[in-house]
Amino acid sequence: MRTLVTMSCLLGLLVTSSQAADFHVDTDIYVGQGKSPVAKTLTVFLDGKVYDFLLTGPQEITIFEPAGGAIHLIDPRRKVRATLTTKQLQDLLARVKVEAIQANKLAVVKPEVKFEFDDKEKAVRLLTERIRYHVKGKEPRFPEAVAQYREFADWIARLNAIRDGFPPFIRTELNRQLAERGWLPQEVERVAEGRRSSGRTRIRSHHIPYWTLTKQNRKRVTRANAQLVEFELVTLANYVRARKVAARPQQTR
Repeated sequence: MRTLVTMSCLLGLLVTSSQAADFHVDTDIYVGQGKSPVAKTLTVFLDGKVYDFLLTGPQEITIFEPAGGAIHLIDPRRKVRATLTTKQLQDLLARVKVEAIQANKLAVVKPEVKFEFDDKEKAVRLLTERIRYHVKGKEPRFPEAVAQYREFADWIARLNAIRDGFPPFIRTELNRQLAERGWLPQEVERVAEGRRSSGRTRIRSHHIPYWTLTKQNRKRVTRANAQLVEFELVTLANYVRARKVAARPQQTR
């Protein structure tokens, strides 16, 4: 955990500097062999912050502030919001890790991981006993976008872990491998094997980065910042409890 905290701090210093790039990423998420996305997201990187908009289903906005170490969740339908710090999130995950170790579930927090790389195709395969990722990467127009996206993807994985219980440790390692090669994810597939053959789940995501921000992007950000002030502040527990039925399959991000 100390290593993750240190790395996150270093990345935070990088992405909040004058070298931070402004861009956005459109993401479509698919389940199984489905041809229509089950979720669409818009992720805007602007002025050292990240604004993540869930565009389908019960819409939600996540605002990540690396410099302030804060994550804000906004539910536009109910007009409520919740905030937690990155330290609070790390503490929650630290307890999960301790409990898993005590229960002798090392495969959850410290799995045996194998990687396969194809630098020509910009492809990465991650293999564990029950989970495998296949990722096709892409070099960004702005090299600094790699660290920005990697930090965001790490914290989204950790945030989703407290919502759906899927441990983030494998995904953050995958993010590290992509960042070390200077790649953003373009296509991501995750296959998780259950204890029974019927327990297999397959999630895919397609990511398209754009290196300019539209007027609509900026309007969304302005509106989200206003909602962050205007909406009622509730506890994280109450916020998450009310949105459990709207859990989103973002683990391939």
